[in-house]
Amino acid sequence: MIKITVCDKGSDKLAKPNKVLIELRRKRGESQKTAAKNIGITQSMLAMLETGDRRGSDATKMAIANYYGVSVEHIFLAVISRSVTRRINDGTF
Repeated sequence: MIKITVCDKGSDKLAKPNKVLIELRRKRGESQKTAAKNIGITQSMLAMLETGDRRGSDATKMAIANYYGVSVEHIFLAVISRSVTRRINDGTF
């Protein structure tokens, strides 16, 4: 039997977790539910952003960055930068 995994982002790789976002929440000692409520988004949206399953709108990213007191780039572009660097190093860029 062959197992097939389907990704809806046009990629053959699974999404990478946003470790920065997870760490910011954990440093505050908050659950996803509490953090999401304070940010103004749903817990499921925060969970999907943390797992990398969703990217979020610009407004959502700004709300999260404002809540944690850091830049949007710090939270969301660090993930992209690591991915691009890895792809360059692997020769797949």
